Amino acid sequence: MIHHRPPHDILVDYATGALAQPLAIAVATHAELCPESLAEIADIEAVGGVMLASLEPVKMSENALDRVMALVGEMDNRIPDTEIDAGPDISMRDEIRKSALPPAIRATLDGKTDTIAWQRRGPVIESTVLDCDLDNYEVRLFRIKAGKTVPQHTHEGLEITVCLTGGYTDGRDRYARGDFQVADPMVNHQPVADNDEHCIVLTVFEKDIRLTSPLGRLINPFVRL
Repeated sequence: MIHHRPPHDILVDYATGALAQPLAIAVATHAELCPESLAEIADIEAVGGVMLASLEPVKMSENALDRVMALVGEMDNRIPDTEIDAGPDISMRDEIRKSALPPAIRATLDGKTDTIAWQRRGPVIESTVLDCDLDNYEVRLFRIKAGKTVPQHTHEGLEITVCLTGGYTDGRDRYARGDFQVADPMVNHQPVADNDEHCIVLTVFEKDIRLTSPLGRLINPFVRL
């Protein structure tokens, strides 16, 4: 059972197409695992459809179709045709394959879930960057070893996390597969992965995070998660 869902305003922005693409990936990932959020998105879209149907039609310009087709051609030319390098950790690649990544993430990875380039971010964390269209966001998959603790940190902007496998606790709350967490500069936390399974999460950063433990404050200029 999913206990943590996106705020209603985020679902509205997603359903209306107003949400930035990296954030939309996170919402789509959550919605694929949460029937309740999926139903709420459908309701919002239905209301929007009724509102659109009530508007007076506007005549399109004569060259509108040509302009749309030209834009489609430009988008096709920008799609990279490169392979993702295989990571060194075979067991990790097997684990991510078994985790049944939701379609929104598999689409971002172009289906290559067994050739993810994982990078170690310390003794307990590995991560890989997912492509997104906006420079001011970063989208990552993180893997936290079972029973291990993420360094204490806060955020210089919005951070959205969707739990994919395992689970973690964050203060008083626990997050499991499909749960959606929103954090901002007011949140100073130290997530701990459950003891029985490695935890894999999708995280979208609006800006960098900042370590807040005494040691973390000293090494902030030199490290990034």
